[in-house]
Amino acid sequence: MLQRLLLFTDGFHGDVFLLLKLLLPGVIKAVYNLQDKQLVKCFSQIFDTDLDEMIEDLEQGDVAETVALFFDKSSNVKPLKKSTLSLQEVIWLLL
Repeated sequence: MLQRLLLFTDGFHGDVFLLLKLLLPGVIKAVYNLQDKQLVKCFSQIFDTDLDEMIEDLEQGDVAETVALFFDKSSNVKPLKKSTLSLQEVIWLLL
């Protein structure tokens, strides 16, 4: 088990404890109070895409799939090679 954990985190240069906490279900009991439609509305503005199209896609599936699909289609936002936020900053922004 320890070998698998070390292999999984090989090359990761952040807080391994925090990473594992985020990946293990039920460990963090925080409630972020974000609804799917609120997320889609935010991402439609970020991606500069039609909100109605995103909501229609959301009704067919999952919010993560919808955001991923419209992120891929977006010409407004391009993926970075390296994140500019740390895991700690992401947790702080969510709380």
